[in-house]
Amino acid sequence: MTKKTGEVTPAVAYIRMSSDRQEASPDQQRAEVAKLAKREGYRSIREYFDDGISGDATEKRKAFQRMIADAEEKGDFAAILCWSQDRFGRFDSIEAGRWIYPLRQAGVWLHTVAEGAIDWNDFTGRVMYGIVQEGKHQFLVDLSKNVLRGKIDAAKQGRGSALPPWGMDRAYYDPTGNLVKQVPYGECFSKPRGWAMRFVASCDVEAVETVRWIFDTFAERDCGMGWIAGDLNRRGVKSPKGTTWSIQTIQGILTRRVYSGANVFGTNRYGKYHHLGGNGEAATGRSKSRGGEPIIVEGIHDALVEPDEFERCQRKLAERSVAG
Repeated sequence: MTKKTGEVTPAVAYIRMSSDRQEASPDQQRAEVAKLAKREGYRSIREYFDDGISGDATEKRKAFQRMIADAEEKGDFAAILCWSQDRFGRFDSIEAGRWIYPLRQAGVWLHTVAEGAIDWNDFTGRVMYGIVQEGKHQFLVDLSKNVLRGKIDAAKQGRGSALPPWGMDRAYYDPTGNLVKQVPYGECFSKPRGWAMRFVASCDVEAVETVRWIFDTFAERDCGMGWIAGDLNRRGVKSPKGTTWSIQTIQGILTRRVYSGANVFGTNRYGKYHHLGGNGEAATGRSKSRGGEPIIVEGIHDALVEPDEFERCQRKLAERSVAG
Protein backbone atom coordinates (compact mmCIF):
# COMPACT_ATOMS: atom_id res chain seq x y z
CA MET A 1 0.00 0.00 0.00
CA THR A 2 1.80 3.10 -1.26
CA LYS A 3 -0.79 5.86 -1.18
CA LYS A 4 0.71 9.22 -0.27
CA THR A 5 -1.01 12.15 1.42
CA GLY A 6 -2.37 14.55 -1.17
CA GLU A 7 -1.88 12.11 -4.01
CA VAL A 8 -4.81 11.35 -6.32
CA THR A 9 -4.84 7.57 -6.66
CA PRO A 10 -6.59 5.71 -9.50
CA ALA A 11 -9.18 3.29 -8.13
CA VAL A 12 -12.14 1.19 -9.19
CA ALA A 13 -15.46 0.73 -7.43
CA TYR A 14 -16.82 -2.74 -6.77
CA ILE A 15 -20.56 -2.94 -6.11
CA ARG A 16 -22.32 -6.19 -5.25
CA MET A 17 -25.93 -6.87 -4.41
CA SER A 18 -27.21 -10.29 -3.36
CA SER A 19 -30.84 -11.21 -2.70
CA ASP A 20 -30.79 -10.04 0.93
CA ARG A 21 -33.29 -7.20 1.28
CA GLN A 22 -31.47 -5.96 4.37
CA GLU A 23 -28.44 -4.93 2.32
CA ALA A 24 -27.72 -1.44 1.11
CA SER A 25 -28.96 -0.93 -2.44
CA PRO A 26 -26.48 -0.54 -5.31
CA ASP A 27 -27.23 3.18 -5.46
CA GLN A 28 -26.57 3.55 -1.72
CA GLN A 29 -23.28 1.71 -2.11
CA ARG A 30 -22.29 3.91 -5.06
CA ALA A 31 -23.09 7.07 -3.15
CA GLU A 32 -21.01 6.04 -0.12
CA VAL A 33 -18.12 4.84 -2.27
CA ALA A 34 -18.14 8.17 -4.13
CA LYS A 35 -17.92 10.01 -0.80
CA LEU A 36 -15.03 7.76 0.24
CA ALA A 37 -13.19 8.47 -3.01
CA LYS A 38 -13.59 12.22 -2.61
CA ARG A 39 -12.61 12.18 1.06
CA GLU A 40 -9.54 9.97 0.65
CA GLY A 41 -8.24 11.31 -2.64
CA TYR A 42 -9.13 8.54 -5.06
CA ARG A 43 -10.02 8.96 -8.72
CA SER A 44 -12.51 6.27 -9.69
CA ILE A 45 -11.88 5.17 -13.27
CA ARG A 46 -14.63 2.53 -13.59
CA GLU A 47 -17.09 0.34 -11.75
CA TYR A 48 -17.57 -3.41 -11.51
CA PHE A 49 -21.05 -4.57 -10.55
CA ASP A 50 -22.40 -8.03 -9.67
CA ASP A 51 -26.15 -8.12 -9.13
CA GLY A 52 -28.09 -10.81 -7.28
CA ILE A 53 -25.07 -12.98 -6.42
CA SER A 54 -24.00 -14.22 -2.99
CA GLY A 55 -20.59 -13.15 -1.75
CA ASP A 56 -19.39 -16.75 -1.50
CA ALA A 57 -20.47 -17.69 -5.04
CA THR A 58 -17.31 -16.21 -6.53
CA GLU A 59 -17.44 -18.55 -9.53
CA LYS A 60 -20.63 -16.72 -10.58
CA ARG A 61 -19.33 -13.20 -9.94
CA LYS A 62 -18.15 -12.39 -13.44
CA ALA A 63 -17.54 -8.70 -12.75
CA PHE A 64 -15.41 -9.58 -9.71
CA GLN A 65 -13.34 -12.01 -11.75
CA ARG A 66 -12.92 -9.43 -14.52
CA MET A 67 -11.73 -6.90 -11.93
CA ILE A 68 -9.03 -9.31 -10.72
CA ALA A 69 -7.96 -9.97 -14.32
CA ASP A 70 -7.84 -6.24 -15.10
CA ALA A 71 -5.64 -5.63 -12.06
CA GLU A 72 -3.14 -8.12 -13.46
CA GLU A 73 -3.41 -7.26 -17.15
CA LYS A 74 -4.21 -3.53 -17.29
CA GLY A 75 -2.62 -2.44 -14.04
CA ASP A 76 -4.31 0.95 -14.25
CA PHE A 77 -5.69 1.16 -10.70
CA ALA A 78 -4.19 0.89 -7.23
CA ALA A 79 -7.24 0.45 -5.02
CA ILE A 80 -10.63 -1.23 -4.92
CA LEU A 81 -13.34 0.79 -3.21
CA CYS A 82 -16.24 -1.08 -1.58
CA TRP A 83 -19.12 -0.42 0.77
CA SER A 84 -17.81 -3.05 3.20
CA GLN A 85 -15.53 -6.06 3.37
CA ASP A 86 -18.43 -8.47 2.85
CA ARG A 87 -19.33 -6.71 -0.41
CA PHE A 88 -15.83 -7.63 -1.60
CA GLY A 89 -16.60 -11.24 -0.70
CA ARG A 90 -17.92 -13.62 1.96
CA PHE A 91 -15.43 -16.39 1.18
CA ASP A 92 -13.37 -17.88 4.00
CA SER A 93 -9.75 -16.84 4.56
CA ILE A 94 -8.35 -19.77 2.54
CA GLU A 95 -10.32 -18.93 -0.60
CA ALA A 96 -9.72 -15.23 0.00
CA GLY A 97 -6.01 -15.85 -0.58
CA ARG A 98 -6.76 -17.08 -4.09
CA TRP A 99 -8.17 -13.67 -5.04
CA ILE A 100 -6.05 -11.42 -2.87
CA TYR A 101 -2.65 -12.75 -3.96
CA PRO A 102 -2.86 -11.49 -7.58
CA LEU A 103 -4.14 -8.13 -6.30
CA ARG A 104 -1.25 -7.78 -3.89
CA GLN A 105 1.19 -8.75 -6.64
CA ALA A 106 -0.29 -5.97 -8.76
CA GLY A 107 0.07 -3.47 -5.92
CA VAL A 108 -3.69 -3.15 -5.37
CA TRP A 109 -5.27 -2.73 -1.95
CA LEU A 110 -8.84 -2.67 -0.62
CA HIS A 111 -10.48 0.39 0.93
CA THR A 112 -13.99 0.06 2.35
CA VAL A 113 -16.43 2.56 3.76
CA ALA A 114 -17.08 0.38 6.82
CA GLU A 115 -13.62 -0.97 7.72
CA GLY A 116 -11.29 1.60 6.17
CA ALA A 117 -8.12 0.81 4.21
CA ILE A 118 -6.92 -2.80 4.35
CA ASP A 119 -3.21 -3.36 3.85
CA TRP A 120 -2.52 -6.94 2.78
CA ASN A 121 1.25 -6.30 2.91
CA ASP A 122 1.15 -5.63 6.63
CA PHE A 123 1.06 -8.43 9.25
CA THR A 124 -1.55 -6.71 11.39
CA GLY A 125 -3.60 -5.83 8.33
CA ARG A 126 -3.64 -9.46 7.15
CA VAL A 127 -4.55 -10.80 10.58
CA MET A 128 -7.37 -8.31 11.08
CA TYR A 129 -8.66 -8.91 7.56
CA GLY A 130 -8.62 -12.68 8.13
CA ILE A 131 -10.52 -12.44 11.40
CA VAL A 132 -13.20 -10.22 9.92
CA GLN A 133 -13.37 -12.36 6.78
CA GLU A 134 -13.92 -15.56 8.74
CA GLY A 135 -16.71 -13.82 10.62
CA LYS A 136 -18.37 -12.73 7.37
CA HIS A 137 -18.08 -16.27 6.01
CA GLN A 138 -19.34 -17.88 9.22
CA PHE A 139 -22.44 -15.71 8.99
CA LEU A 140 -23.34 -17.49 5.74
CA VAL A 141 -22.60 -20.92 7.21
CA ASP A 142 -24.80 -20.24 10.26
CA LEU A 143 -27.52 -18.75 8.07
CA SER A 144 -27.46 -21.85 5.85
CA LYS A 145 -28.04 -24.13 8.85
CA ASN A 146 -30.77 -21.96 10.37
CA VAL A 147 -32.64 -21.63 7.08
CA LEU A 148 -32.48 -25.37 6.44
CA ARG A 149 -33.65 -26.14 9.98
CA GLY A 150 -36.61 -23.82 9.45
CA LYS A 151 -37.51 -25.56 6.19
CA ILE A 152 -37.22 -28.99 7.82
CA ASP A 153 -39.48 -27.96 10.72
CA ALA A 154 -42.02 -26.54 8.27
CA ALA A 155 -41.87 -29.69 6.12
CA LYS A 156 -42.50 -31.95 9.13
CA GLN A 157 -45.61 -29.90 9.85
CA GLY A 158 -46.77 -30.26 6.25
CA ARG A 159 -45.81 -26.71 5.30
CA GLY A 160 -43.14 -25.13 3.17
CA SER A 161 -44.04 -26.07 -0.40
CA ALA A 162 -44.00 -23.15 -2.81
CA LEU A 163 -44.26 -24.43 -6.39
CA PRO A 164 -47.29 -26.52 -7.29
CA PRO A 165 -47.16 -29.23 -9.95
CA TRP A 166 -49.04 -28.75 -13.19
CA GLY A 167 -52.76 -29.23 -12.66
CA MET A 168 -52.78 -27.77 -9.16
CA ASP A 169 -53.23 -24.24 -7.82
CA ARG A 170 -52.18 -22.66 -4.53
CA ALA A 171 -54.94 -21.97 -2.03
CA TYR A 172 -54.18 -19.48 0.76
CA TYR A 173 -55.91 -19.41 4.14
CA ASP A 174 -55.86 -16.71 6.81
CA PRO A 175 -54.90 -17.47 10.45
CA THR A 176 -58.51 -18.42 11.22
CA GLY A 177 -58.53 -21.06 8.47
CA ASN A 178 -60.73 -19.20 5.99
CA LEU A 179 -59.90 -19.48 2.29
CA VAL A 180 -58.72 -16.06 1.13
CA LYS A 181 -57.25 -16.54 -2.30
CA GLN A 182 -56.63 -19.23 -4.92
CA VAL A 183 -53.70 -18.55 -7.23
CA PRO A 184 -53.78 -20.31 -10.63
CA TYR A 185 -50.81 -22.44 -11.70
CA GLY A 186 -48.01 -20.31 -13.15
CA GLU A 187 -49.03 -17.03 -11.49
CA CYS A 188 -46.83 -15.25 -8.94
CA PHE A 189 -48.06 -14.33 -5.48
CA SER A 190 -46.34 -13.55 -2.16
CA LYS A 191 -48.45 -14.57 0.81
CA PRO A 192 -48.74 -12.30 3.84
CA ARG A 193 -47.19 -13.49 7.09
CA GLY A 194 -49.47 -15.87 8.97
CA TRP A 195 -51.28 -17.21 5.93
CA ALA A 196 -51.17 -20.97 5.26
CA MET A 197 -51.00 -22.57 1.83
CA ARG A 198 -51.99 -25.90 0.33
CA PHE A 199 -52.27 -27.25 -3.20
CA VAL A 200 -55.75 -27.77 -4.62
CA ALA A 201 -57.14 -28.98 -7.92
CA SER A 202 -56.49 -26.36 -10.56
CA CYS A 203 -59.19 -24.14 -11.99
CA ASP A 204 -57.85 -25.43 -15.33
CA VAL A 205 -60.21 -28.42 -15.55
CA GLU A 206 -58.51 -29.83 -18.66
CA ALA A 207 -55.13 -29.97 -16.87
CA VAL A 208 -56.68 -31.77 -13.88
CA GLU A 209 -58.42 -34.32 -16.12
CA THR A 210 -55.21 -34.88 -18.10
CA VAL A 211 -53.17 -35.61 -14.96
CA ARG A 212 -55.79 -38.07 -13.72
CA TRP A 213 -55.99 -39.73 -17.15
CA ILE A 214 -52.20 -40.19 -17.24
CA PHE A 215 -52.18 -41.94 -13.85
CA ASP A 216 -55.29 -44.03 -14.59
CA THR A 217 -54.00 -45.11 -17.99
CA PHE A 218 -50.51 -46.02 -16.81
CA ALA A 219 -51.83 -47.88 -13.75
CA GLU A 220 -54.64 -49.82 -15.46
CA ARG A 221 -53.53 -50.45 -19.06
CA ASP A 222 -50.71 -52.39 -20.62
CA CYS A 223 -48.99 -49.37 -22.13
CA GLY A 224 -45.86 -47.33 -21.62
CA MET A 225 -45.05 -43.65 -21.19
CA GLY A 226 -44.20 -43.31 -24.88
CA TRP A 227 -47.66 -44.51 -25.91
CA ILE A 228 -49.30 -42.09 -23.45
CA ALA A 229 -47.25 -39.16 -24.78
CA GLY A 230 -48.09 -40.11 -28.35
CA ASP A 231 -51.81 -40.42 -27.64
CA LEU A 232 -51.89 -36.99 -25.97
CA ASN A 233 -50.08 -35.47 -28.94
CA ARG A 234 -52.45 -37.14 -31.44
CA ARG A 235 -55.44 -35.71 -29.56
CA GLY A 236 -53.89 -32.25 -29.37
CA VAL A 237 -53.99 -32.10 -25.56
CA LYS A 238 -51.94 -29.21 -24.20
CA SER A 239 -48.80 -30.04 -22.23
CA PRO A 240 -47.49 -28.22 -19.13
CA LYS A 241 -45.14 -26.09 -21.25
CA GLY A 242 -47.42 -25.81 -24.28
CA THR A 243 -45.12 -27.99 -26.38
CA THR A 244 -45.38 -31.62 -27.46
CA TRP A 245 -45.61 -34.36 -24.86
CA SER A 246 -42.53 -36.50 -24.24
CA ILE A 247 -41.63 -39.54 -22.16
CA GLN A 248 -39.73 -37.24 -19.79
CA THR A 249 -42.81 -35.07 -19.25
CA ILE A 250 -44.99 -38.09 -18.51
CA GLN A 251 -42.39 -39.52 -16.12
CA GLY A 252 -42.12 -36.16 -14.34
CA ILE A 253 -45.87 -36.24 -13.65
CA LEU A 254 -46.03 -39.91 -12.64
CA THR A 255 -43.26 -39.49 -10.05
CA ARG A 256 -44.63 -36.35 -8.34
CA ARG A 257 -45.92 -37.69 -5.04
CA VAL A 258 -47.69 -34.41 -4.28
CA TYR A 259 -50.41 -35.52 -6.74
CA SER A 260 -51.42 -38.09 -4.08
CA GLY A 261 -51.88 -35.29 -1.52
CA ALA A 262 -48.52 -35.62 0.26
CA ASN A 263 -46.22 -32.76 1.18
CA VAL A 264 -42.68 -33.60 0.05
CA PHE A 265 -39.41 -31.87 0.98
CA GLY A 266 -35.81 -32.80 0.23
CA THR A 267 -35.98 -34.98 -2.88
CA ASN A 268 -32.86 -33.22 -4.12
CA ARG A 269 -30.21 -32.68 -1.45
CA TYR A 270 -28.35 -29.75 -2.91
CA GLY A 271 -26.48 -27.67 -0.34
CA LYS A 272 -23.18 -25.83 -0.16
CA TYR A 273 -22.76 -25.93 3.62
CA HIS A 274 -25.68 -28.05 4.86
CA HIS A 275 -28.16 -30.50 3.38
CA LEU A 276 -31.01 -32.77 4.44
CA GLY A 277 -29.54 -35.88 6.07
CA GLY A 278 -30.95 -39.39 5.98
CA ASN A 279 -32.42 -38.92 9.44
CA GLY A 280 -34.53 -35.99 8.37
CA GLU A 281 -32.26 -33.47 10.09
CA ALA A 282 -29.76 -30.88 8.87
CA ALA A 283 -26.39 -32.47 7.98
CA THR A 284 -23.14 -30.55 7.65
CA GLY A 285 -21.24 -30.55 4.39
CA ARG A 286 -21.67 -29.95 0.67
CA SER A 287 -24.08 -32.17 -1.23
CA LYS A 288 -24.97 -32.34 -4.92
CA SER A 289 -27.03 -35.51 -4.63
CA ARG A 290 -30.27 -35.84 -6.59
CA GLY A 291 -31.39 -38.85 -4.58
CA GLY A 292 -32.21 -39.11 -0.93
CA GLU A 293 -34.88 -39.77 1.63
CA PRO A 294 -37.26 -36.80 1.56
CA ILE A 295 -39.57 -35.75 4.36
CA ILE A 296 -43.07 -36.90 3.41
CA VAL A 297 -46.26 -35.92 5.23
CA GLU A 298 -49.39 -37.52 3.81
CA GLY A 299 -52.82 -35.93 3.45
CA ILE A 300 -51.77 -32.27 3.32
CA HIS A 301 -52.84 -31.23 -0.19
CA ASP A 302 -55.80 -32.11 -2.38
CA ALA A 303 -55.21 -35.49 -4.01
CA LEU A 304 -55.70 -35.62 -7.77
CA VAL A 305 -55.00 -39.37 -7.60
CA GLU A 306 -55.56 -41.89 -4.83
CA PRO A 307 -52.42 -42.85 -2.87
CA ASP A 308 -52.95 -46.53 -3.83
CA GLU A 309 -53.01 -45.67 -7.51
CA PHE A 310 -49.89 -43.54 -7.15
CA GLU A 311 -48.06 -46.46 -5.51
CA ARG A 312 -49.16 -48.84 -8.28
CA CYS A 313 -47.62 -46.47 -10.79
CA GLN A 314 -44.36 -46.33 -8.83
CA ARG A 315 -44.16 -50.13 -8.73
CA LYS A 316 -44.80 -50.33 -12.47
CA LEU A 317 -42.13 -47.71 -13.15
CA ALA A 318 -39.65 -49.63 -10.99
CA GLU A 319 -40.45 -52.95 -12.69
CA ARG A 320 -40.00 -51.46 -16.14
CA SER A 321 -36.78 -49.81 -15.12
CA VAL A 322 -35.34 -53.15 -14.02
CA ALA A 323 -36.66 -54.92 -17.10
CA GLY A 324 -35.21 -52.21 -19.36
